[in-house]
Amino acid sequence: MGKLLSIILKNAFRNLLRNKRRTLLTGMAIIISTVAMLLIMDYNKTSMYFFREGQIQSRWGHIQVKKKGYYGSETTSLKYMLSKEEVAKVKKVIKESNFKKNMKHFLVRINFSGLLLKEGDSEASIVVGSAIDPQKETLANPGLKYGNIYDGNFLSGQEPGELVIGTGLAKRLNLKVSDVVYLYSVGGTGLPDIMEGKISGIISFGTKSVDDIIIYADVEDIQKLFGTENIHDIVIFLDDTNNVNDVLKYMKSKLDPNTYEIFAWSDLATDYKQVVSYIFQNFFFTIFIIVVVLIFLSTNTILMSVMERMSEFGTLRAIGRNRIEISLMIIFEAIILGIVCSITGLGIGAFLAKFLTSLSIPLPPPPGGSISYPLSIFTNPESLLLIFLIQMATILIATIYPVLKISRVKIIDAIRYY
Repeated sequence: MGKLLSIILKNAFRNLLRNKRRTLLTGMAIIISTVAMLLIMDYNKTSMYFFREGQIQSRWGHIQVKKKGYYGSETTSLKYMLSKEEVAKVKKVIKESNFKKNMKHFLVRINFSGLLLKEGDSEASIVVGSAIDPQKETLANPGLKYGNIYDGNFLSGQEPGELVIGTGLAKRLNLKVSDVVYLYSVGGTGLPDIMEGKISGIISFGTKSVDDIIIYADVEDIQKLFGTENIHDIVIFLDDTNNVNDVLKYMKSKLDPNTYEIFAWSDLATDYKQVVSYIFQNFFFTIFIIVVVLIFLSTNTILMSVMERMSEFGTLRAIGRNRIEISLMIIFEAIILGIVCSITGLGIGAFLAKFLTSLSIPLPPPPGGSISYPLSIFTNPESLLLIFLIQMATILIATIYPVLKISRVKIIDAIRYY
């Protein structure tokens, strides 16, 4: 059996080298399709990774803890807030667990909305924002302090009344850094509370709908405005997104479900799920088209090669080779070509991915966005293996019809074939 396979492999190599033109045509198709699939797959995976981590870092954190019933009410309601004692309980649960080493940041936030009015102006605009601890928040998300600031500075936590607003909001109200504004919001009394503030910075997240309404304030200022020491959200950042499920399961087992609601970032980031679903649909459709085209092209090329060698196969059958041996010869030719060209394509694709990433080519802003991002494509072993398996499966499928065609031809008809 081993000797037979050796002969078949040797003949397969010879046939590939003998039919150089068809081998080159099929090989180029495999290489080009491999490069295309690898770049498309890793570009989408890289985009989804950065989008996921960006959502976590800039907005949701890895885990959020809220008062029971919070999501059944208005998200800025003061009724569903966590007291200082309840916040301390959550921190204690984590610090007494094996997950203490996994917790990087423990933040508190108050969600608020209201109207923002420039001093000396009658035009107001609706704002939705977060009251935060500036020092801790910028440690968890340095982009707030360095990357997202369009003008001025982020909250320092040193001066009362500091406010940071979105670029769209600043443009609508004609606000600049150091302008005095008034924030109207409904506090604990049920009546509008007013806070005088000063614009310390203007920020942009690259999404117009966010930049048009976003506002940041110091949590201590908003607590004074509302007359409370309570907060809405506990936001926990971990060292690795892969640890979220384990930490979440532990926290749910230790915290009273009648007092707390605990959410993973993925439970809150509905827009992330929609974007990922859209990307996956487009990715699979594109890969499907590439695979179908490669199957038809390879099938046609292999079939033409088989038909040209019909009399040769008839002679082999006449001297004792059976249908299985002839079929294996054709299949091994395709496998050898697939392995060599797929590996070549993966190497070229990995090089192109690294080269294109190094160029930092600016991409247009995403839908609804205003900031462009550089092209980034990072390859990984999982993608390389998956593309290789897809290509091998594609090549094997392409051999089915030519193998069936040659196996059904009678010996005498094959020898006489011209």
